[in-house]
Amino acid sequence: GFIIVGDTTYYGTGAVVAIKDDGSVNWAQSGSSPDELSPWAAVTDSSGGVYAFSDSIYDENVAIAKFSKTGRLIRQSVLKTDSPNSEYTWDLALGRDGNIYALGANYGKGQLLMASFTPKLDLRWDEYVGTSADSYEAPRLAVGSDGSLYAVGFSTYSSNGSLGQAIFHFSTSGVVLDATFYALDPLYGTFSMSDACTCP
Repeated sequence: GFIIVGDTTYYGTGAVVAIKDDGSVNWAQSGSSPDELSPWAAVTDSSGGVYAFSDSIYDENVAIAKFSKTGRLIRQSVLKTDSPNSEYTWDLALGRDGNIYALGANYGKGQLLMASFTPKLDLRWDEYVGTSADSYEAPRLAVGSDGSLYAVGFSTYSSNGSLGQAIFHFSTSGVVLDATFYALDPLYGTFSMSDACTCP
């Protein structure tokens, strides 16, 4: 089977739906909540647990929820950073170490938002990546063969007006190991990075 996340009628009426192999619904959790959550990413673990990463319309924080393989809500954790305004979710990844890694953005700061949680949804660390003078957005997160993480996306450098694609390489403790920028060529353009996965 597989998991679908999205909104039932409008942005903020989030739903998490488990689909069986034959296409029928196994279980579903949906409906408007006091925080108006809208899930954008999901990942499962080896025990069948389901994690969903959501925007929150009212307070502009982001939240992560864990469901059992039968759809029971186990825990929900709201990531309350020092600057919650305009925070949005992008992707989730299950690390080779069993921890959960979340990728989002803070459009007020123009920075990437990275966070890591234990399987029980205890926060391990969170951080903003980039400078406030520029703008960074990375919609996809991939786990490397060595367990490190890669975020791919787009950057705009206000200091010199350049823009283009970017790849950020993180350790499992949140250290930025590398950041590579691919500037847009006015004549030939540049490759647009929409998704990424790792290979052996």
